[in-house]
Amino acid sequence: QMPATPEKPLPLVTNLVAASAGRPADLLIPGESPQAQRLFTEARQRLREAARAYSQLAEARQATEQYPDDLWMAAEAFRRARDYPATIRMLRGYLEHARPNQRQPEALVQLGEVWLAEGNAPAAVEALTQVLDLHPRHPAKYAARLLLSQAWLEQGEADKAAAQLQANLEGNDLTPASPEWQAALFALARLKYGEQPWAGAGPRLLDVGSGPGIP
Repeated sequence: QMPATPEKPLPLVTNLVAASAGRPADLLIPGESPQAQRLFTEARQRLREAARAYSQLAEARQATEQYPDDLWMAAEAFRRARDYPATIRMLRGYLEHARPNQRQPEALVQLGEVWLAEGNAPAAVEALTQVLDLHPRHPAKYAARLLLSQAWLEQGEADKAAAQLQANLEGNDLTPASPEWQAALFALARLKYGEQPWAGAGPRLLDVGSGPGIP
C-alpha cells in the first residue's frame, strides 16, 4: 500500500496553469499566522470528510450508472485534501468504469499530476502519454504536455521535456493569452536558462505577445 503524503504540494507547473485559469490547484499555501494555519487544517479535514462520503456513496451505488461520477467526485475531493494515494485509487476506478467519451482525458491528466506529487515520474509518463495517444484532439493534451515535460525532466530527459513544451508553443491551437501557452513559455525559458544561460530563451520572452509558434 502506498504511504500517504498529505503535505506534499502539487507540481509547480500545474499550479501555474491552474492559477492562470482561475482554478485553485490547492486550497491555499499555509500562512505564517496561527489563524491561517488553523483554517487551512480545518478546510483540509472537511475535504477529507467529503471525500470519504463520496467514496462510500460510490461503493453503495456500484451497480448503478452514477458509480463513475461518484468516483470522480471522490477523487477530486481526495486530491484537494492532498490524499494522493486515495486519489489514485479513485481515478483508476473511474477510468475502469467510466462510459466512453466522458472525462477520461481529464482523469488521465489528474492521474499524471498526482503521480508526480507522489514522486513517481515513470507512472506519470505512462498516464500522460495516454492522453496524447488516445485523445490527441482533446484540449487536455496541453496540460498533459506541461506535466509530461516535468516528468521527463525529473528522469533527466531534458530534450524530451523541451519537446513537450515546444509542442504547446507551436501551431495555431493556443494563443499567448492561454495559461498553457504561458506556462510552457515560462518552463521552456527556465529549462533553457538552466542548460545554457539565456540561449534561445530571450527571443521568446521578448515576443510573448506576438503569437504562438515563434521560430
